[in-house]
Amino acid sequence: MFKFLCINRSKAKLDTMSTLRDLQRELENKANDLSKLQKDIAKNHQVRKKYTVQLGENELVLKELDLLNEDANVYKLIGPVLVKQDLAEANANVRKRIEYISAELKRLDATVQDLEDKQNSNKDTILKLQQRIQSLQAGKGKA
Repeated sequence: MFKFLCINRSKAKLDTMSTLRDLQRELENKANDLSKLQKDIAKNHQVRKKYTVQLGENELVLKELDLLNEDANVYKLIGPVLVKQDLAEANANVRKRIEYISAELKRLDATVQDLEDKQNSNKDTILKLQQRIQSLQAGKGKA
């Protein structure tokens, strides 16, 4: 009877250790995933910042174009050369650019929101894994 009891305890310890290793491996994978998500979020914030600056610049250009008279000369910088451009065409180009940048900002906001939701879910999973590991370790210490 004593041998049977010792064998069951040894088997339980092995099962606990195996489960503990599996949980620690899973925790490590989730931590790596979380790190990747955080890098993606940071990268998206940088891109968003760049687009926000561009949007502000283009809105400023549009205000300047609105102040001009119909017969004013407008030049567009193409490479090292200034090329004369029609005011209406310049106005339309700037409006299209603003429209494009605004659409990109909305897309980036949706992407960042999705990434942040995944990040929060990942953090919750990591917390639960840590709690399970701690409870297994506490149970192992008692045995």
